[in-house]
This record gives sequence, C-alpha cells and structure tokens, in this order.
Amino acid sequence: MAAVPLYLTGGVMLTAAYRPYLGFWGAASVAVAICTLTKALSTYALHESLGRVRGGVFVYVSFLQACDAASGAAPVDRTG
Repeated sequence: MAAVPLYLTGGVMLTAAYRPYLGFWGAASVAVAICTLTKALSTYALHESLGRVRGGVFVYVSFLQACDAASGAAPVDRTG
C-alpha cells in the first residue's frame, strides 16, 4: 500500500504530459503501461534480493519460505 501514492501521482503526471499528443485515453493507456512496468520491475528486484543469500553463495529460497522466516513462524514443508 505504500506505493499507491507513487502510482497515482505517476498516473496523473504522465496523463497530463502525454494528453496533448495522444488525447486523454491514449495518455491514460501510456500511464497505465509505464506504472505496470515499474511495478513488475520492482517486484522482480524484490524477489531477486529475497532469493539470494549474501556472501557470494547464491541460494534460491522460495517466496513462501522467506515469508515464514520473516514472520518468525516455524518452517513448513510445502514440497508435497
């Protein structure tokens, strides 16, 4: 939820900037595309940073295991 003001502000500013060239709906579409790309790249970066252990050894950890570790819950075997 912390990123909502960022995307709202980006949508307003981008729509206003592109409106003279593309019209309202074209500018709104560009704003949605740019904000979606920004969100996708930030999510990818977050998952890459959570999935690697520092110290030169790259160990991939599942997102659910990282959530368990962050919450302090006991590890749960989700392999099947």
